[in-house]
Amino acid sequence: MYEDVEADFWKEILVTMQQKNMVRKDGESLYFDGAEKAFDDFSKKNPDVKASLEMASSYATCEMEISATIKLRLFIQSQIKGTLLQKNGNDYIKIADAKFPNNPFPEIESFFERRNEYLDALAKLSNESMQNNKKRQVAGEFLKAYISKKFPEAVWTIDPLEDGFLLTVDSDGEKKQRRISLDEIISGCNFPDSLW
Repeated sequence: MYEDVEADFWKEILVTMQQKNMVRKDGESLYFDGAEKAFDDFSKKNPDVKASLEMASSYATCEMEISATIKLRLFIQSQIKGTLLQKNGNDYIKIADAKFPNNPFPEIESFFERRNEYLDALAKLSNESMQNNKKRQVAGEFLKAYISKKFPEAVWTIDPLEDGFLLTVDSDGEKKQRRISLDEIISGCNFPDSLW
């Protein structure tokens, strides 16, 4: 079961920024012709943010580093699209998009004011996820050992679920399934002689 805690975390932040941008009462549009000034103003107010601006004949692209592995790219033309990119080897891959009807720099400035809080929250979340993954791995190995001993002649599979596993046992041509929670396994796996 694959989960990308970091990507999911930043996607939620991007969605929040987009929602704030959409409901901002004093929101002003930002078009290509105002992109350079908006970027310069942002850069002056936030000199510690690694940011770059590329101007083409009809659009502007602004990139800001959020962390060592995540950056935000704004594509500014007749509308503004924000894209979150995650480092994947030597390249970056897109993990989320959001359209901003208003100038997004106020929300982006607010975000960078709280970036350290977000990074701390992400570190805590990643640590919890790593601990949960270790528990899941140990519980899965315990369950495999238990089933092998309990049903030595049966054909069985264990599929991971969000909160545990789905055990499928095919014994004597009869296939049965049972959901087994992590709590059941971690609490001692006091299964009766029959799982059903």
